[in-house]
Amino acid sequence: MCEGIICHIMFLLQSQLPISSPSEQHLSILKSNQFWITILSATGSVAALHSNSYVQRIKSSVAELDRMLLENTIDMQLLQQILEYSDEVLIQHFKAIIKKDSEIITFESLRKLYNKYKNKIDQLSEFYKGFCSYPQVTDVNDFIHDIQKLVQNSNKVTLNQVLLDLINLKLFEIFLRLFFSNIPMRQM
Repeated sequence: MCEGIICHIMFLLQSQLPISSPSEQHLSILKSNQFWITILSATGSVAALHSNSYVQRIKSSVAELDRMLLENTIDMQLLQQILEYSDEVLIQHFKAIIKKDSEIITFESLRKLYNKYKNKIDQLSEFYKGFCSYPQVTDVNDFIHDIQKLVQNSNKVTLNQVLLDLINLKLFEIFLRLFFSNIPMRQM
């Protein structure tokens, strides 16, 4: 009887939630984390509940998010929104819903990577605004606009792309240091 009522509630929830994108679904599930942990941790006669299509979709969505985090294929906008939750909440979320102990995501390292990404964007923006505002630099507004577009389209940039860009930026910084260290300074 109780399981039937809960399955009916799942049916009603499914029909009332207009989720338009996978990212919205991931965030919605995370927002109602305690509810889903309670539902998926239910014991007793719960076979129909656990085989409910909506419950299966929720579990599948959480498993997909877990995979995206582990493979660094998550987009930066979704990563930013997920990292608004504490590590404890996130770890509890993934452990309880997909019942997985192996290959636990290290949110601390994801936070560091995200902060590096954000800092690089801020540094580039400040560089272009501060050092490229001379009259000789005619396309500075294009660069600033590109950075603004990058921030606005962060839902299209994956963590893998950011990691590659951070490596390339580091190599470029090393090149610049080597290049400028080999140029003799002019005497004043």
